[in-house]
Order: sequence, then structure tokens, then C-alpha cells
Amino acid sequence: MRFRIIFSIFITTLVFLAILLGIRFGYLEKVIEFSKLPKQENKKVAVSKPVKNNTSLDSVLNQCFTSLEIPENHYKRRFSLEDSTLMINIQVPRGKPMEWIVWFITSSVTPTGYRVDDCFYYSEQKGCRLNFSSPKPDKPKLIINMKYSTAFFSQTASMAILIEDFGFSADETSVGFLSFPEPLTVALSSTKKLSTWTAQIANEYHKEIILMIPMEPLPRSSKYASSAIMVHYPEEKIHSILNTAIESVPHFAGFCNYYGERVLEDSRVMQIILSEVSKHKSYFVMTPGNRKSVAGSIAAKMNVPFREVDFTINSKLSTNAIQDTLSHFATIAQKRGQVLIKGTASASLITALKNALPALKQNGIRLIYVSETLKP
Repeated sequence: MRFRIIFSIFITTLVFLAILLGIRFGYLEKVIEFSKLPKQENKKVAVSKPVKNNTSLDSVLNQCFTSLEIPENHYKRRFSLEDSTLMINIQVPRGKPMEWIVWFITSSVTPTGYRVDDCFYYSEQKGCRLNFSSPKPDKPKLIINMKYSTAFFSQTASMAILIEDFGFSADETSVGFLSFPEPLTVALSSTKKLSTWTAQIANEYHKEIILMIPMEPLPRSSKYASSAIMVHYPEEKIHSILNTAIESVPHFAGFCNYYGERVLEDSRVMQIILSEVSKHKSYFVMTPGNRKSVAGSIAAKMNVPFREVDFTINSKLSTNAIQDTLSHFATIAQKRGQVLIKGTASASLITALKNALPALKQNGIRLIYVSETLKP
């Protein structure tokens, strides 16, 4: 009993001393503040989960068909309750290969969870059929039947054709170029016979006109030697030659050189020529290309629209050979997006152009004027 009393006194003394020490070092106040803090419940930390792909098949298909430029009247859908199949019939514009269209549609549908089971290609006229299925049992099967329509894609590759040294003659070839239904650009020389009248006729037939300037050096046998711009000519004579040409060829949209390797490499003469081009708010086309030419760099400094011919067609070849050449250039145009080619007027060239026109359109090649290939 006595031991318990002594032990209680001892414990009480220790507690008392502990309180005094707590007051002395400020521990008591911290304990009181801690006791006043609100109790926190053991809450589970929310873990962010990836959002499920709720991409709507209808919205994806509508966006896909809009990108393919398919109008509403070329898009029909039918749902069969018997076999739970959604069948869609579409007519796609011409100008792109069917393989590309298949790839575009399948790539667009993939985010919805649908996958391609089968792909049947029938023919150019009957088109193609795509069978899709979804791993989810509640999703219907999807069948897309597509074939080409009579329309063409608006977003296509382009090809500009420049007919160099064009002159009118009362023959089938001249009439064929002027009456060609697609855009063509013709380069006319002011010293050529009937140049003014030819420019007026070409303008009436909606052909773009370029003023062709003969330049040094020309072949010795050239009929334009007397009217060509020479490197040693003073500025006044160069302006006189250009002004005479401008007055003789109305409705022109741009300028181009005819030969002229030495002139193209001379910065003084090219500044004079390009200043005249800029004065008339026109453009300059260099044909053929010249690695030592300063025309491009000077045109850039003067902010004159400038373009260099990409390829030349040998107009003396047969019609079939020229068609093969055009097909080759069409392939390059699809890769680059645009090409500018030149040739001289010949019966085989205009026949090849007429024969190749349907194939060019079908492969997405749009004929444009030279001015449409230029940027300032």
C-alpha cells in the first residue's frame, strides 16, 4: 500500500515536471493547436482513367465523305434489320486512284473500332466493295459500295503548258491549239507576222499570252537575230525593243526569254528587263533553265513574279511518244503538285494533248495557265 502511494507521487511529479518543461519550450501550445485541427478522413485517391473512344461512326463517315467531296445526292445508306448490316453506296469523284480512296476510307473508319474484312474490286465502271466488322457484338456490319462519278476532284495536281513561239497559220494545227478546251499559254514574238492579230484571236479563245523576247545568243540561223536584246546594248535601246514588243502584242500577261543565255547571266541587262516587267505588273518565265542565270535572284530582290520551266516536250516526236511523255510528267505532277512544261506547236503535240486529256483528268491532273504557277 505504502509502495503504491510512493509510486503515484513519483508519477505525478514526473507529469508535473513534463508540463513545466512543455510550457518552458512551447510544446504545449503546439499540442493544443494540433488538437484543434479538423480530422481528415481516409479518402481514396482518384486515379484518372483513359477516356474511352466514343467516336461516332456516322460522324466519322460524314467527315470522311466530305473530305472526299462526295455530295449528298451521291451518298445513300440502308440498314437491314435481318442481318444487322449497314450498307452505304457512294459515288466518289474521279482524279484519284481507287487504291488511295480505299486507304483513305479505311484509315478514317479505324478509330471507330471497325476493321476491314474483305475488299472486292470489280472494274473501273462497277467500282469496289469494302466489308467492315466490329469486335463489339452490338455493332452492325458495315458495307461500303463505291464507284466513280462523272465529277472530278477539285484538289488535284496541276500542269501548265507553254507553247513557245506560237504563230497563227490557216491550218488545222493552229486552230487545234486555239480551240483546245483547256487552259493553254502561248508565247508570241512581236516581230512575227500577224502577231497583233494572233494575240487578239488567242485572247478571244481564252488563251493566256506571254510576250516572247529573243535574247543573245541565238542560233546564227535564227530569224529573230535582228530584234534580239544583246548584252552590249545600252539601256535606252533595250527599253525601245521592249516597248515595241509591248505595243505589238496586246493582252499579254507575262514575259519569257527566247534563248538568251548571255543575257540571263548579265545582272545589268536583267535588271533593265525585270524593271519593265515590274512596271507592267507582269511576270517573267525563264525557258530553258540556266544554272548561271541571275534572273531568279534579281526577280526576288525586285519582288517580280518569276518561274522557271520544269520540262520540255519534243514536239517533233510522234503522237504516241508525246502521250507517253505527258503521262510521265503527270506522274511527276502528282508527286510535286505542279509542273510547268513547254513545247512548240505541232500537229502531233495538239493531237496528243487531246488524246491524253481524259487520262489526265482521271488521274487528277488539272491544266492551268502559267500565271497560276507563279508567286510574287
